[in-house]
Amino acid sequence: MRFLSATPNIRIIGMLLSLTLVTVLAGASCRGHDMEGNQPGECSDRADNDGDGMFDCFDDGCFGAPVCQATGDDDSEGDDDSEGDDDSEGDDDSEGDDDSAGDDDSAAVDPCDPPPVPPFPVEPIEQLAPYLSYFPGLAGGYRFPIPEELLTVHDSNFQNLDLLVLHDENLNPVGFARQIFTDVFCTSGVCDAIRIVLVYDAQYRCIDVFNASADYHLKKFDEQRPQGQRYVDFEEHDMVQLRATILEPPQIILDAVDGDSLVLGSHATAPTRAEYVDHVVPGAAFTCWTVINYAAATRAIIEDQAEAFDLGCEP
Repeated sequence: MRFLSATPNIRIIGMLLSLTLVTVLAGASCRGHDMEGNQPGECSDRADNDGDGMFDCFDDGCFGAPVCQATGDDDSEGDDDSEGDDDSEGDDDSEGDDDSAGDDDSAAVDPCDPPPVPPFPVEPIEQLAPYLSYFPGLAGGYRFPIPEELLTVHDSNFQNLDLLVLHDENLNPVGFARQIFTDVFCTSGVCDAIRIVLVYDAQYRCIDVFNASADYHLKKFDEQRPQGQRYVDFEEHDMVQLRATILEPPQIILDAVDGDSLVLGSHATAPTRAEYVDHVVPGAAFTCWTVINYAAATRAIIEDQAEAFDLGCEP
């Protein structure tokens, strides 16, 4: 009886072992089929296809897949929407040749095309040669009539009536000049006259003075020379002193009533008063007073008329 009851138990155990083996083999077969990356698209479908807790490029089954080797031109770097030639940087609507910057509709190429024409008499370019050394960008000049209310009787009598406005190719002033003719001093019907040119920079500073013609020179009196030879031209060291005084006119000279008040005695000797000797060329007190005062007066005219010279424009 015991033997008979043991036989069915052995059979049942055998059957159970067989079923267990089939189940293990079936499970192994399923895992092999569902290995991450053994089917197209599994390395990028964001799913854990083999159920091991890892998916796509994080699973060792996808390490060799092309999609897991890609770098550069994806959505993180390169020419995608984050960097490169997309809408964020480069030649898109944010930078480059678009409407925001560069050669687009935001910036004009030449706002002064064509340049305006001055409403005053234009000076022939060959007449401007003396000013090229002062203003390398000089392209032309025109005569600006000084308003009558700014002229003195002396200006009207001797026709010191205009300014020469020196400009670049866009009619922006680079400097100014004014020719002055004056008798300086007359006695017994004989006048010691000068004709000079005052030169100003774009900041209205008088930077130089020179003789306007060979017939009229800046003169000084030298009583040490023989009679009849006592009037001599300004020498270079005299010009250095005169240029300094017209650049920064001494107030003591500007306050003097006239040239006569700078000297003692007659015009033949014309010794300069002690308080003025450091501000004028020796023997040329009359001349220096005239040039210094004309330099200051002309600067005041230029400053007063500054807006009238604004004919050009910046490129």
